[in-house]
Amino acid sequence: EFLCICGCNCLRSVFEFCLSLFFWKSRFIMENLEGSLQQLGMSLQEQYDSTTLQSLDVGDRILHVLLDEACRLHVKGVHPCAFMKIIGGQEPVESSVQENSRSPLWNQHLKICISKLPCVLRFELRNSRSTTSCNLMGYFDVVVTKEFSEGGYRHEWYPLLGTCHHGDPATGKVKVAYSFNEEVLHKLRQGLHPGPQRTKQLVRETWLIVGKDYETHGAIFFTKFFEFYPQARAAFNLTDDVQVATSPFMRKHAAGVLKMA
Repeated sequence: EFLCICGCNCLRSVFEFCLSLFFWKSRFIMENLEGSLQQLGMSLQEQYDSTTLQSLDVGDRILHVLLDEACRLHVKGVHPCAFMKIIGGQEPVESSVQENSRSPLWNQHLKICISKLPCVLRFELRNSRSTTSCNLMGYFDVVVTKEFSEGGYRHEWYPLLGTCHHGDPATGKVKVAYSFNEEVLHKLRQGLHPGPQRTKQLVRETWLIVGKDYETHGAIFFTKFFEFYPQARAAFNLTDDVQVATSPFMRKHAAGVLKMA
């Protein structure tokens, strides 16, 4: 009995040591990663600073920016709002506030005046309802180069950098598009987020395809459903070796579900 107690205590000590080592290493990696990302953001600003590179005077042109969406923001219960400005330029342009969302969808058209290229646009994401003096949720920089003066555009995700107002590293990413051609951005915006009438039409058109074979599409639906929620198989008395695609009962049930939808 004495040996068993000693052995258990030893195992417990080893486990606690490994656990503390894991947390220490994770914190070390996050701190170094944050520092690397911040250095990357600073290097971009220095690399494309219009005072150190040969600049192109574009005569106060309007850059059209589509603030599309964000995802996987750090904490729940936030009310994100984006501020866009040219580094070393005028006052920032402010977006609308998305209430209580970790994955806000703006689909908002913003405009900013640019006189010289290249330049760096800085986007800061803030919690509009924060009661602290600093409500920063993270930032990212977008480099607008001379090539975009010809009417090109870019549309991509940007990871949030920096540190949140409560001290943790910023998380999540934001999707934006930008172009000097307003028509290009307008078409992109309409294609990404069609209006309610167009959405209904698209649903009806695609559902016609599903209706040609309810059993097969229903089996695919339930197969995916059970992949995400394997515990739900018990509600249908399905053992692990039973496949939805080959089960007559499940195929019939799945077809009935899609028909009701």
